[in-house]
Amino acid sequence: HTGADLLTDTQAERLTALTGLAVPDDDSRDLEAAGTYDSVRLFEARAAAAQRGFDLPRHLDAVIDCVDAVAGLPLAIELTASWVRLLPPEQIARELRGSIDLLERDPSQPNAPARPEHRSLGAVIEQSWQLLSPRERAAVTALSDSTWVVAGRAGVRELLAVCVQTLFESAGADAASAVRM
Repeated sequence: HTGADLLTDTQAERLTALTGLAVPDDDSRDLEAAGTYDSVRLFEARAAAAQRGFDLPRHLDAVIDCVDAVAGLPLAIELTASWVRLLPPEQIARELRGSIDLLERDPSQPNAPARPEHRSLGAVIEQSWQLLSPRERAAVTALSDSTWVVAGRAGVRELLAVCVQTLFESAGADAASAVRM
C-alpha cells in the first residue's frame, strides 16, 4: 500500500468512543483500592507537583469526587489537581459539583480567567496549530483526513508514508529540506 492507496480506503471507517480513566466506584473508596486507579494516581501526582506534601489519605474522598466529576479525563484531572495550591480538594469537589467552570480559570490568578490560549481545548489546539509551519500543517491535515488513521488501522510506516509524501509535495523543488529526522 502507498499512502495514497490507504487514503482512499473508507470502508473500514468506524467511530470509537473515547473514555476517561477508570474512577473508583463505591466499593473502591478505601486507600488501598482507590490507589490502584490511574485517575487517582494522576490526581495525586499533579497535586503533589502543585503543593509540596499533598496528603492523599487525608483527602481521598474529595479526590475521588474530583476525578469522578471530570469523568476521569486526564487533562481535566491535571487542571483540577493544580487548584490544590489554593483550595482544599474538598472545596474543589464542591465547586466541580456545581460546574466545571473552575477549570477555565488560572489557579495562579483565581479571580482572573484562564490565559486566552488555555480557555478551552479548542483554544489549545488552535494555538498549537498556529505554531506549525505550512508543511507541518499539510502533514497533520493529511493524517486527519485519512479514514484509515481514524479507524485505528494505521501503523507507523503508513503514518510516516503519509507525512513524508505530504511534506515532499508541499516542498516542491526544495524536497530535500522537507524531511528532517
